[in-house]
Amino acid sequence: MGNEASDSSANDYGDGGSGADPMVIVEEMGTNACEDSYLALHPWIVPLMYLNREQNNNWCRDRYPEAIEQGESSQNAMRHALYQAQNFCTIGESATYEMASRHEICDGELRGSPEATAMDLANNDVGIQVGRELQSLGLCDSFQAIITFVEEAYYTGRLWHVTGSTLSPTP
Repeated sequence: MGNEASDSSANDYGDGGSGADPMVIVEEMGTNACEDSYLALHPWIVPLMYLNREQNNNWCRDRYPEAIEQGESSQNAMRHALYQAQNFCTIGESATYEMASRHEICDGELRGSPEATAMDLANNDVGIQVGRELQSLGLCDSFQAIITFVEEAYYTGRLWHVTGSTLSPTP
């Protein structure tokens, strides 16, 4: 048996031993200053959020390509909810809520239009609710379950998109 202290799979960054500085990954993620300050205090969540984002984007690109574009579409609503459900299941509720909030509003400034920000905040909350549901059922480890629950939220009108200047339920 190996000595944990000398195990090459462990390092200060919790990234499985790759040695990558989480703040380098943060630059690639395109976070804002408010997100960066939180991530600097909690570097262990960086690789998990990065992997969630990549998995989310790859799935959305294959299934709902229009969801990748920033905007107020119902597919973008699904992308937000999916990402927050994934984050809930990997980094927990508190960190997910902090990062989602900081992503949409930084230092009191909206990151998008008031309508788009309201849409994103509402869909982020639904994603966190989905994460809670999945956790209570012991399904957080299944990406397919996360997808299924988020799509169900989408098709039953739990998610929101912007129509004109009004929030409307999806689809």
